Amino acid sequence: MPRWRISTVQAKIREIFMPALSSTMTEGKIVSWIKFEGDVLSIGESVVVVESDKADMDVETFYDGILAAIVVGEGEVAPVGAPIGLLAESQDEIAEAKAKATTSSSHSAPSVASLLASVARGRLW
Repeated sequence: MPRWRISTVQAKIREIFMPALSSTMTEGKIVSWIKFEGDVLSIGESVVVVESDKADMDVETFYDGILAAIVVGEGEVAPVGAPIGLLAESQDEIAEAKAKATTSSSHSAPSVASLLASVARGRLW
């Protein structure tokens, strides 16, 4: 008797991460969002402008989808590798992505890189 496997469809919510724009970059500042929540994005399209320790650069998306949630707003700083936005594969997943964004931003702790950068700037001593 064959065994049937029941598979469930998983939502495809992807994170847009703060990129490392240089070898010395530990955090980046969001200069401006080029796209807004609800915009449909295509692979390679510029989404956000990030200020690094050396220059301002456009950041492109690696996936097709809908910009469901902006996690880090304009003028805010995030450590390299931190999620700055969420991309949903379909309209049905936008509410789930927004809930995930709210949960992750309310429970996020500063990263080691962020704390070290603050110490280097003299903000913690």
